[in-house]
This record gives sequence, C-alpha cells and structure tokens, in this order.
Amino acid sequence: MDLDAILKKIIDRFDREYRGSDRVRALEKIISEGADHYKYAEEMAREVGRLLNDALREYLPEALTNDMLYRATADVVLKRPMLNAAAHVGDAASAVQKNINQKAGIGINPIAPDVNEDQINGIITGICNAESYDSGKETLFDQTENFLEGYVDDHVQTNAGFQYEAGLDPTVTRTATSKCCKWCEQLAGTYDYEKVRNKGNDIWRRHKNCHCIIDYNPGEDSKWRQNVRARGRVYSEKEEMRERRLHYGTLENAERGNKKLKVRAINNYGINNLYVDDRLDLSPREVRWINTQITQAKDLHDVSDVCKSKFIITIDNDDLAAYNPTTDEFFISSRLADKRNMTSLQQGYACPDDPRSTLVHEIFHWKDAEEYRNTIGTIVSASKTSEYTLFQRDKGRMELQRAGVDLSDLNGIRLNISGYAEHVLSVDNDTEEAYTEYRTKLLIEKGIK
Repeated sequence: MDLDAILKKIIDRFDREYRGSDRVRALEKIISEGADHYKYAEEMAREVGRLLNDALREYLPEALTNDMLYRATADVVLKRPMLNAAAHVGDAASAVQKNINQKAGIGINPIAPDVNEDQINGIITGICNAESYDSGKETLFDQTENFLEGYVDDHVQTNAGFQYEAGLDPTVTRTATSKCCKWCEQLAGTYDYEKVRNKGNDIWRRHKNCHCIIDYNPGEDSKWRQNVRARGRVYSEKEEMRERRLHYGTLENAERGNKKLKVRAINNYGINNLYVDDRLDLSPREVRWINTQITQAKDLHDVSDVCKSKFIITIDNDDLAAYNPTTDEFFISSRLADKRNMTSLQQGYACPDDPRSTLVHEIFHWKDAEEYRNTIGTIVSASKTSEYTLFQRDKGRMELQRAGVDLSDLNGIRLNISGYAEHVLSVDNDTEEAYTEYRTKLLIEKGIK
C-alpha cells in the first residue's frame, strides 16, 4: 500500500474539484465584492467539506486493511487533506472579516485562529475506533463538514473577542437554517458578545449535520480608534501582538506537597487567576492553550463566575494536574501545554481525546471541596487518613455503588471508565478518584453533571 500515492490522489482530486467548482467561484466573487456576512464563509465551508468528502469517498477505501482504517494510515491520508481544506475556509472567513472591519471603520487586519488540530485528531480517532470503515464512514464525513464550519465559528469568536477587549460592543447572531431541530431554533437570536463570550456557551456549539449560521456585528456606531481606552487597558492598531505577550507579576511563594515554589501571576490572564512556576519559560501560545482548557472546563461545569482559585503551571512529571483543597489551589503540569500530544498525555484517563478532560476532573475535586467547606467546615488536611479524604472516599463509594458498580472484588474489577480508575481502586481503594473519573466521563460524553 503506497500511502503517499493515496494522499496525492485525495489532494489532487480535491484541488481539481475546488478549482472547477462554480459554487466556489460564485462565493469568492460575492466576498471579493464586499460581502460582510459570515454566512458566505459558512457556505464556503459546506462546499469545501462536500468536495473533500467526495475525494475521501473515492480514495480512502484504497487505504483500508480488512475494512479498517488504522491510526498510522489515517494520520497520513486524512490530516493533511483536512488542514488543506481548512486553509481554503480560513481564507474565505478572513476575507469576510476584512470586509466587516472596513465597513465598521476598524483599521486592523483580521485575526486568523489556529486550526483545531485536536478536533482533527478526535475525528481520526473516531473512524479508527469504528467497528469497520463502512460503519463509521458517514460519521467521518459529517464530522469533517462540521469541523470546517466550526473553523468559521472560530473566526467569529476570535475577532469578536479581540474587538470586545478593544472597547467595542459586538453582537453575535445565530440563525437557524430551514428544517433545523428544536434545539437550534431555541438558540436562534442576537446576543451581546459579552454574555456569550465563553467558548462553552451553547451558541457556539454544533451537533451532527448542523448548518446554523453564526455571524456578528462590531456595533452600529462602533469605530476603531488608535489608543482606545479599552476596559482598563490601552490598545492601538499596532498593539495586538504586544498584548499577546505574557505580563508577569512579582514573585510569590507557593507550596506543592513538600516542595517550595516561586511563582508569578500572569496578569493578562487574570480571569482564570493563572500563575506560572518561575523556573518555566513558556511561550504565549503554550499559556493560551492551557488557559483555554481551563476556561472550557469551567464553562462545562458552569463555574466560570465562582471558581476564583489559583491555577499554577508547574514543572511536574508525575501528575498532569492536581487540586489542593487545603490551600484551594490547582497545580497544572507544563506538559499540558503540548497541545499536539494531549491524547497520548491523557491516555489511560477518562476521555483522553478531549483536551479538557484533566481539568474537568480536577474541577470536580474543587466542587467537592467547596461543598465540604460550606456544609462541614475548614479542610485542615487532605492526607490519605484525613477526615476530609475519608469523607470523600465514603461519598465516592456510595455513589459508585448507587451507579451499579460492584466494589466487592477490587482486584478483579473492570469499570469501563478508565484504566486509571481501575488502578486506584485495586491498588489504593481510592473510591474518590474512581468516582471523579466516572463523573468526568459522564459530563464530557453525556453532559451529565
């Protein structure tokens, strides 16, 4: 099997059909003439998705082994075509954004968000884990199209977010397409960006075959001004890249177990109370990635406005993250800054393909501690034999049994939650951790809190 040859066939077929598409040419013409609505970028995403899926339908079967698409093969024949398609969609979205900026008198260039490669990896994982290619291919094609439409949504949120921070008052409009579902119909409407700016808000979500259009307006009378006094900070046209740099506070003391740490606040990520170990030298991109996962995990838990604990990025090769209920602090391993390897880092834990998984797990611990503090009292210690830990383990045991988990044979237990859950139960009888893994899986996969 010559994978390079198959990849070339897929890309050549797509490029040929893209160049020959009347719909692509029509949309390019509309956008070039000044169209300032994202619906045209959404339509481009659907057309590009259709063309890509046609190429995949024709040539992916050549890459199968026993009607299965294996991971090593899929990484070669799927990832590059999807990135190539996303580049075309991104060009259309950026062109629309440029038109929006010009119409509103905003003298800045469009901001292009990074392609969500973790979503690509998740799509690839899905088709590779399917019972067979035939049973999973339609889901693959649906997810490919949704991924491209979601990339348009990322442009909307990124540019609306930057302009909001710069002092403008954008609104976001979600329009349901014909024959849509009741859920989409209920979400249709216009919203102040400030109220829906969290990525986890439902207006940014798409289900299978969702073709809703998400658009935004910088504001009827909003005009870009050099050095706008923007919600406590000063911006100018040239300051965007400067604002992306990390702004550190003074050194502070922290403690991780028995280790004494020196940490600094990252002041331009104040909404999440983010700190970093002074020994670390992380790039702005790495910090933004961790910050995004914190924000999305908070949103999933609906605690964005109430969880004000410190999140400290540390050098830690043991735990990916941990919550200390005694000091009310989260500790996050700098390894979680490696966005390209999130699945392998989280392997063995609940929902390893979801980059939020580790932090969703830890925020469950925070919620447990908050409940304990509010109903019982101060958490003096969280050692294995402390009153707090024993209380949480009793609670975890009871809830797992209520969920139908048989804890009578810890050595032979098989939970179908995660390898980590099985390990902590069989080795340490740690029902608190196992129950938290169980809840993490339910929340991420089914939305059950």
